[in-house]
Order: sequence, then structure tokens, then C-alpha cells
Amino acid sequence: MVKSNLFYSDLIDKYGAKHYKKYDVTFAKGRGALVWDAEGKEYIDMLSCYSSVSQGHCNKNIRKASRRQGKTLTLVSGAVYNTEVGLLLKKVCELSGMEAALLKNGGVEAVELAIKAMRANGYKRGIEPDKAEIIVADNNFHGRTTTVISFSSDDVSKDGFGPLTQGFRSVPYNDLSALESAINENTAGVLLEPIQGEAGVVMPEEGYLKGARELCTEKGIILTLDEIQTGLGRTGKMFAFEHYDVRPDITIMGKALGGGYYPISGIATSRDIMDNAFVPGSDGSTHGENPLAGAVGLAAIHELERKWFSTGRNLIENSAYLGDYFMRSLEEIASSLVSEIRGKGLLIGMEFGDPIARDVSKRLIKEGIFAKDSHKYTIRFAPPLMIPMKLVNRALSKIEKVLKEF
Repeated sequence: MVKSNLFYSDLIDKYGAKHYKKYDVTFAKGRGALVWDAEGKEYIDMLSCYSSVSQGHCNKNIRKASRRQGKTLTLVSGAVYNTEVGLLLKKVCELSGMEAALLKNGGVEAVELAIKAMRANGYKRGIEPDKAEIIVADNNFHGRTTTVISFSSDDVSKDGFGPLTQGFRSVPYNDLSALESAINENTAGVLLEPIQGEAGVVMPEEGYLKGARELCTEKGIILTLDEIQTGLGRTGKMFAFEHYDVRPDITIMGKALGGGYYPISGIATSRDIMDNAFVPGSDGSTHGENPLAGAVGLAAIHELERKWFSTGRNLIENSAYLGDYFMRSLEEIASSLVSEIRGKGLLIGMEFGDPIARDVSKRLIKEGIFAKDSHKYTIRFAPPLMIPMKLVNRALSKIEKVLKEF
């Protein structure tokens, strides 16, 4: 007997935490860019779990790699070498143009690594002990650990969790003058998102990231770009910083690195920055850099790079091609409710003049389109990068229908 959506949602509501404001939908199955609820209704996934399933739900080649490695060796201590993770470390360095990488599990763990690395290198440079500061941008999102929420602009994420971690300064995004003014003798680094995803797909203004790069170079401090959501093909380039002719000192990555099968995140940087920060005993992870992660991560990257379509496009190229088409089409069907459409590749935000984004997204779910609101005013569209044109067109048709009826 097939159980109802309500059966499963009631279990979670009864026994789980209330830390998400959930939509009234219960997913049970996924393939490619489609998901189905427990009662069999089909939906187009226009979120892909915040870019985590860029290669599509239940990607068969990543599944094969996971099964193969699952029959051989899945976990050993970081106190020994294993045969799989070195290949993934090498590939991550090649993709990012870096010399060294360190892998973890969830994305915020990689952010914590970057914070450690910036601070440690700052002290090597001469900052007084316990005085290091990191500059961040207002409305950032880098995760939910106690340290990371300490520099969030979202009061709900940190209310009741103090005392908060010190050592951070926040300045307005896209404001180079404010960034320059915040830099002082204790500044160890600058941490930015190349595109602010959770804030509503906020784009960097022309020259902003390049100016930040120049400031950091001039002052001798580390520029870190958080590419957890924007990296690995999401914006139509391997990393979003490539659009802006900028290279950070530290790149943070995650989400799509695990292909929806396994949590994998990490940082890539120079050999000097890595070695200045991490020595035996300074960091560790029971599950980080395990053999299964190595095999899954390598397969996930291969899926991004291989040719998928009769046109010869890979998933990164498909993101650029379909992202351009999707944005132009959204602009054509946008009603007077919409104030702006913005994005890169298949990371697109539709902003409304009034705080109706959640109500619109609820209507879309009823029409079989899953796209999540972001901070009341914006809906984020970020489907799996392998989404076919026919599903993009179906989604556009449903979006147009909802906007007309709203």
C-alpha cells in the first residue's frame, strides 16, 4: 500500500526539529531533473538542493562509482594514505588553478577551514596573537556553525546562540570604498561570495571582484571566494570567478562535488598558504578525504566535463546555453509583479516588488515546479545542469501561468 505524503510529513513534524519552514510536499523519488512525491505526482526540480545535484538526481555514473568503491574500501583514518583521494585532490587543484587542497564533508566545514587558513597566515605575517580579523559582506551566507553565523546579517540564524565568535567585520556587498576602509593592520583576509546566492542571487557590480582582488594584493591579505553554490559549472563556467577575470587565494567548494550522493567539500589554495596553516594536529576529520569521497568526487567532476548532448555540450556549457535562454524567456513572460531578473548560467533570481516570493513558489509547486523563495522577495531558479530544453520550456509555461493568475 502506498503511504500518503501526509504520513511521512507527520513523522518528520513529530520526531524532527522545526529548523526549516517546509513546503507542503514530500519527495520520494528523483531521476535527472525530475522528482516525484510519495503519491506519485511529478515535479521539475528547479532548486537541485542548492546546486548539490547539478549532475541530476541519481546520476547513474556517479552511482556506479559509489557502488564500485563501496565494494572495495569506504573509510580509513586520515593517519594513513588511501588510493582514491589523491586523484580527487589533484583534479580539484587542476580545475581551480591551485597547488594544494584539503577536503571535508559539508560545505560549512570548508568555510571553517578557510577561516583557519586566513587567520594562521595572518599571524605568520605579523598580526598580534588573537587579533586577526576577517572582512565579510553584508547579507552573506556561508553556513550555520556557531562561528559562521557570528558574521551573518540574518538575526534569526544567530538569535539565542551567543556568545558569538569575534574577529569579523561586515561591509556592504559591492562597496569597494567600504571594503578598503575596513582593512587595517589586523586584517587577515576577505571572504566573499562571487554571487550572493541565498541573499537572492545578488550579482557583483562591474569591477567589484576585480577591485577586491587588487585591494587584497596591495595590502598583502588573502582573498577567499566561497564557490560552494556557484562553483562547478553552476554559472556557466567551472567557477564563477572566471566570469570576472579574478583568481582568489583560496577557493571554497562543495555541494556538486558530491553529485548528490555524498557530502564533499574543501578548499584549494597555494602550497604556502596551506602549509602555513596546517601541520599535524592542527586539523582533522573522521570522514574527510575518505576513499568513497575520492571515488564519488572524481565521478561527479567527470559528469560535469563529459559531453552529454547531441550538440557536444558538457554540463558547464549547457548551463551557459540554457541559462541565457531561460533568463531571456523569463524576461519575456515577466509580469508587472516582477522587478528584476538576474543571474549567471543556471543560477537565476526573479525578484518581486512585494514580498510575495513564497506565495508564488507555493503556487508553482501546485503546478509541478519546485523553486524556493529567498528572503521574501526573490525566487531562485537553479535546476540540475543536465535539464533538457523540453523541461525548461515546460517550467517556463508553468511560471507564466502562475504569474498571470497571481
